[in-house]
Amino acid sequence: MSVQLHIRCLEGEGKTQEQTTYTLKPGREVTIGRSSDNDVVLSDARVSSSHAALRVQSGPGESTIRLYDLGSSNGTYVEGERIPSHVPRVIDTKTRVLIGPFLIQISSSNVVASEPEQNQKSDSAQPIGRQLTRSPEKGIATPAIANRSKVRSVSLGQLVEDAENSAIFIGPNRQVWVERQGKLALTTLSFSSAQKLIGVLEEFLGRFGCRLESLEHAFSVRLPGALEISGVMSSDPDQGPYVVIRKPQEKIFTLDDLVQRSFMSEAEREFISLSVSKRANLVVCGESDSGRSLLLSAMLACLDDRERTVLIEQSRELPLEGLDIMAISVQSQDGSNQKADSMQSLIRISRSLSPKRLVVCDPDESSIAEYVRTLEMGFRGSICLSGASSPEDLLSLWSCALDPAMPQKARVRSARSLDAVICVKRFPCGTRCISSISEMLVNENAEVEINPIFHFHEIGYDAEGSVEGLHQATGYVPFFFRKIRDQLEA
Repeated sequence: MSVQLHIRCLEGEGKTQEQTTYTLKPGREVTIGRSSDNDVVLSDARVSSSHAALRVQSGPGESTIRLYDLGSSNGTYVEGERIPSHVPRVIDTKTRVLIGPFLIQISSSNVVASEPEQNQKSDSAQPIGRQLTRSPEKGIATPAIANRSKVRSVSLGQLVEDAENSAIFIGPNRQVWVERQGKLALTTLSFSSAQKLIGVLEEFLGRFGCRLESLEHAFSVRLPGALEISGVMSSDPDQGPYVVIRKPQEKIFTLDDLVQRSFMSEAEREFISLSVSKRANLVVCGESDSGRSLLLSAMLACLDDRERTVLIEQSRELPLEGLDIMAISVQSQDGSNQKADSMQSLIRISRSLSPKRLVVCDPDESSIAEYVRTLEMGFRGSICLSGASSPEDLLSLWSCALDPAMPQKARVRSARSLDAVICVKRFPCGTRCISSISEMLVNENAEVEINPIFHFHEIGYDAEGSVEGLHQATGYVPFFFRKIRDQLEA
């Protein structure tokens, strides 16, 4: 019987060096570390001289492998969780081990699964695995096809009414696609001409009192029922418009649901839940369709029903039924798409409502200053959605909005008003997950430090082309969390 140890050095996001394989002999301990006297030598400064050890124990027809951290400086991680030093952890062929930049896995047909539940914690990292297709010409990642057989349909209205469809796309050659669970599927519906497509769109919009000819070359309009239809007129008159119809989220997902969907790890769930309950000021960053609304609805579900919550914007896109939330919007709620007021004035008005919670979705430049001013007044327990792609991008956007003449001072104001920034990401294959959670602190030199708390480490692609990655804790304990911990221990 032979047990193989496979090691890859991770060079960066999605890139790996050539894999190295070692054979482990049953009955003896295999040491791992930077020093040359180890059985497995990993040459990297992040690996301790004597970092870890593996012990293979044979049984009748099977083997058990135990992993030990030997008191290393930077730790040994099993599925993203740092394991205690000198405490055995049973691993199997499905386990991912990280030592410094090295990914370690084992293979053997006779390795027993890691049965001792006391050694396997529920807050381990959540691996991501999804189908990814690539363009053979340019190597560009493209959305995976959910079902290569066409989805049967009769009309555009039926596609909108189908609960499994989260979005409908009218693309090249006037073919209609739907998005189901983050993947695209081709339908049997298509339009023979641009005139036919425009006629169907005019009939569909007419149900809501809108006219296609009254819209601009590029248009985006919210319809009753929280439908949003966006499009752009093609330069080719034979094509007609390209159109996207997005449907509102109907189910209220909990943080536990998102852990089950590998959107976050159990450790990240606990961090977010405690941050919300202890009234931290949080920002959720990410591009459109990255899962921001999904995470926001789960965070809103954590709120105490006795707390008065004001939600500004995006209320029609969130499932708020059963939640005690006062939702106000810049857009008129009668479907006319006329602006009722500015977001800046709505934030100012919301303070007079004496809310316990304030949720602001995608503030514009003028309203960012009003929002930061509200937080500087001592307001706690706010959540903000932003289209920024990273904490640094958020600081740049907010500092320009606050005071473009003095960006450093504006960065400090922004950082001091927030406790944590949660970034979410959508991969080309349709997978959505938390990509990082960070704290922004202002040091003694009045400089902003961005300290990662969690991050999603993308490992690469397996033999089937699936994206692989782990949600990892960095080991950094945020300053505001230390205060919460001290309060709980007092």
